[in-house]
Amino acid sequence: MKIAQQGVMKRISIIFSFLFTFLLAHSQVQTNRYNVNINSNINGLVEYLPQGYNPAGSEKYPLLISFMGLNAQGPGNDATSLELLYQFGFIPRLVRDNQFPTSFTVNGQTFKFIIITPQFVINFNTRRPRPVEINDLINYSISHYNVDTSRIYLLGNSSGAEIPWNYTGFSSYYANRIAAMVPLSGTQFPSEEKANKIKYANTAVWAFHNTNDPNVPFAFTRDFIDLLRTPPAPSPADRVRSTYLTPSPPAHDLSYGPYTGAYTENNLNIYQWMLQYSRTITKANAGSDQDITLPVTSVQLDGSGSGPNGNTNSRNWVKVSGPAATITNPSSLNTTVTGLTVGTYIFRLGLTDNNTQTATDDVTIRVYPARRQAETFNASNGGVLTVATVASEDGTALGYFDLGDWVDYNINVPTAGTYPVRFRLSSFIYPAQFQVKNSSGTVLTTVDVIYTESWDTFATNTRNVALIAGDQTIRIQSTANNGFGFNWFQIMESTTQTPLPVNFSLFNANCVNGAVNLLWKTSGETDSRNFSVERSPDGRSWQSIGIVASSGQSTLERSYSFTDNAGNPAGFYRIAETALNGRKTYSSVIRSNCSTNQVFSVYPNPVIDKAIVNISADQTIKLNLTLTDTRGAVVKQQVVSLPRGTNQVALEMKSLPKGSYTLNAQWENERKSIQLIKN
Repeated sequence: MKIAQQGVMKRISIIFSFLFTFLLAHSQVQTNRYNVNINSNINGLVEYLPQGYNPAGSEKYPLLISFMGLNAQGPGNDATSLELLYQFGFIPRLVRDNQFPTSFTVNGQTFKFIIITPQFVINFNTRRPRPVEINDLINYSISHYNVDTSRIYLLGNSSGAEIPWNYTGFSSYYANRIAAMVPLSGTQFPSEEKANKIKYANTAVWAFHNTNDPNVPFAFTRDFIDLLRTPPAPSPADRVRSTYLTPSPPAHDLSYGPYTGAYTENNLNIYQWMLQYSRTITKANAGSDQDITLPVTSVQLDGSGSGPNGNTNSRNWVKVSGPAATITNPSSLNTTVTGLTVGTYIFRLGLTDNNTQTATDDVTIRVYPARRQAETFNASNGGVLTVATVASEDGTALGYFDLGDWVDYNINVPTAGTYPVRFRLSSFIYPAQFQVKNSSGTVLTTVDVIYTESWDTFATNTRNVALIAGDQTIRIQSTANNGFGFNWFQIMESTTQTPLPVNFSLFNANCVNGAVNLLWKTSGETDSRNFSVERSPDGRSWQSIGIVASSGQSTLERSYSFTDNAGNPAGFYRIAETALNGRKTYSSVIRSNCSTNQVFSVYPNPVIDKAIVNISADQTIKLNLTLTDTRGAVVKQQVVSLPRGTNQVALEMKSLPKGSYTLNAQWENERKSIQLIKN
C-alpha cells in the first residue's frame, strides 16, 4: 500500500507535462465511431489506433478498453453524444490533446496500444453494463482490429471501474480473457465469489482508491484486494497491487496522474505494469461430436491441445452432463468411455499449461436406442423380401413394398407415451407412402417416403408415434402404388413423460437436544402411498427408520415431519416416496447440522431440471431467490420462509432454455451469487 501526501498527484501531473511532452507524437489517430451497433447497450465508441497501424498488416497490438463513469452515457449516434466521453473521460481527452504516450517499453520490448472507449446507451443510474455486453465488445474489437488476444487489458474509474470487477468476476471464462486490469475508485461491492474467479484465473489487478473518498466507500476496493490476497497468495505478489491515497481536501477522483503515466511505483506506470502480464494461448480440442447406437456402449474420446510451448502439464476429462458412464483414463488425451446408455452426454477436456493457464473444450456424444432391422419381422404379406443394398448402413433391407404389402413387428414399450420413431427408407419412384398401425388396425401415423433417386440410397424419416406400455404389435403397410425399400426403424426416447408422483419443495434437518427433527414439504402428489425416512452414516448405505403416511392426491403444499430420537450427528437423511404402483421417488440428500456448519451451496451444476439450494440457518429466515439470464432479465423468483437448521430448497429450472444463469440469494444481511449452467 502507498499513501500519497497532499497535492502529490497534482504536482506529478504538472512535472510530467513538461518532462514528457517531447516524447509525444502529434499524429496519433483517434476516431469517433457512431452507430457501430455492437449490442443494444453499445452503439458508439472512441477508437485510438497507434502510429504505424495497418489494418491489412500482420502485426498484433495489445488491446486496452477504457470505461468511463457516471454521466458519460449516450446513444452513440453522433459527435454530440460521443463528446461526453471527452468531457467526462480521461484517455480520449489525453489523446486528443496529444498528452498520451505513443508507446511503452517493458522488459526491453516496446508496445503500442489499440484503445477502445465505449459509450453505453443505458444510463448507469438505471443499471450498469452487463458482463455479456462487455464480452460482445471484446469480441467486436478482436474481429475488427489487429488485437493480440494474449494482451487484453481493462481500465476504468468510478462506476466505470465497476465494469472490470464485474466482468472478470462473472465467470472464469471471462476472467481468463483478461491479462490485467486497473480499477480506480470502483463502485463494485466486494464479493468472495467474484474475487475467487479473478484469483484462480490469475488475472492481474492494480486497484486505486482514496481512503477518504466521500462518494464511494474505500472499503469496496480494500476488501476486494484482501480477498484476492487470501491464501494461496498471488504469485508473483505484484500480480495483485493496491494504491491507497489520502488527498486533501478529500476527493473521489484520482486526477490525471495514473492515466497520463506520471504516477509510478517500482519505476512502472499503470500501462507498463499491465504489459508485464499476458495470457498464454492454451487451446483444447475435445474432438468431433459422435452418434452411437446400442448395443454399442463405449466410445473413444480423442482430444488434443497445446500450451504456448507446445506442451501441457495436465489433462483431465470430466462428464459435464448425461447418464452414468465411466471414463477409463481421465488424465489421457485419448481415452475410452464405457457404460453408456441412451441419452445425450457432454464430456469436457481441460488442459493446464506450464504457466497454470487453462483451456477447455466440450464434445457431445449422443447414444441412440437399438435399431430393429427390417428383415426381423414376425409376419408379412406381399412380395417383400430381404435384398442386398449398397448404401445401407447395415448392408441389407426389405424390398420392395407395393400397394397393400405389410410386415408386423413385436415390440415392448416400458412406458406409455409419444415416441419419435426413425425409419430408414429408399425410394426410386415418387410418391411412396406407408402407414404405421397397431394390432387393432388403428393408424398411428402416416409416413411419406423421401425420394432418394435410387433403390440402394437411403434416408431417414422421423415420425411421432403414440404407443401403449408393454408387449404389442405394430404394422408397416404400404398405401401407394410406388414401392420403397426399408432398412430399419428405431424407437427413440419418449417426448412425453409421466409426471413424478411427488414433488419435494423443501427438506429441513435440525438438531434439538441430541435428536434430529426432519421436516419436508411437497408441492404436489399423485397416487402417493407413503414416505419412508432413510438414514445413512456415509451417504452410501441407507436404512429405513420410519414410515409416514402421505396425502395420496394433492395439488396443494403439504408438510410432513419425523423425529429421529437416536440422533445422527454427522449423518445423512433422505425421504423415499412410494407410489401406489410401487415406483419410488427420492428427495435430495441432506446432512444434519449437529456437528457441521454448512453455509450456502447449490447443486447440481450444470442443472438438468432443478437446482437444490442448501443453506444453514441459526434462526427462522426469509430466503429470496432471484434467477437472471445473461441479459440480466429476471426469469424466476422464489421467496420461502426457512426454519432453523439445514435446509434444502428446490428451484425448478426444467422449463427454462439451456444456457447460463445467475442465482442471487438474499437472507437477513447475507447475499450470495452463483452462476448456474442449465443443460
